[in-house]
Amino acid sequence: MHVTILIPCKDESPAIGHLGDALARLPEILGAGYGVAIVAVDDGSTDATSEALAAMSEALPFSVEIRGHDVNKGIGAALRTAAEGLAGDVVVTYDADRPYPLEDLPRLLQPIVDDQADVVSASPWHPDGAADGVPGSRALVSRLASSLYRLRLGRRARGLFTITSGYRAWRRHTFVSALPRHDGFTATAEMLLNALRHGARATEIPSTLRARTEGHSKMRILRTAWSHLGLLLRG
Repeated sequence: MHVTILIPCKDESPAIGHLGDALARLPEILGAGYGVAIVAVDDGSTDATSEALAAMSEALPFSVEIRGHDVNKGIGAALRTAAEGLAGDVVVTYDADRPYPLEDLPRLLQPIVDDQADVVSASPWHPDGAADGVPGSRALVSRLASSLYRLRLGRRARGLFTITSGYRAWRRHTFVSALPRHDGFTATAEMLLNALRHGARATEIPSTLRARTEGHSKMRILRTAWSHLGLLLRG
């Protein structure tokens, strides 16, 4: 099975070295039977992110393609750029600051391998999930938004606890069909809504959401909360 990992990046130069160290362990994490490629999108960074990505590309033992935006466009736009000409069986979305353990990847892929799901989310709000050191405001927005989306989705959200997760595994055709129209931090929620609307099978694995240790968050809490509310109202 070939896995392509998509990583949007905006001013993430302090995190890229640690990201590269984590990605270098993918062959060990996944074991035999998996091919890996990385598509990183430099979303209009103004620091040394492009140079850090180039160095990471040279160091990793598998394909790393770097794409870029001249100006910052947002996560949704970065995912659409990453999806152009996308190959492989499974697509995984991951954040440069490593908010979830990359070691969860085999569990994230297994429901797809077993043909039990088309999209699988890492879920801190699952009863067996956790959040470690995450600012209370960020956790509150994610929890509240996920709860409201679940109410709106009804039966289609059965068994889902985290609608806002950015760490997901997708069948490639499911990913492409669910690409978001909006560019901001609600793009991940919009994609899951799109997938469910199209009849995709979605499930979760419990995971741990961790606090950022390098750089700073680009999320603006109030703006993101209003964006989630707008997406909910649009249905």
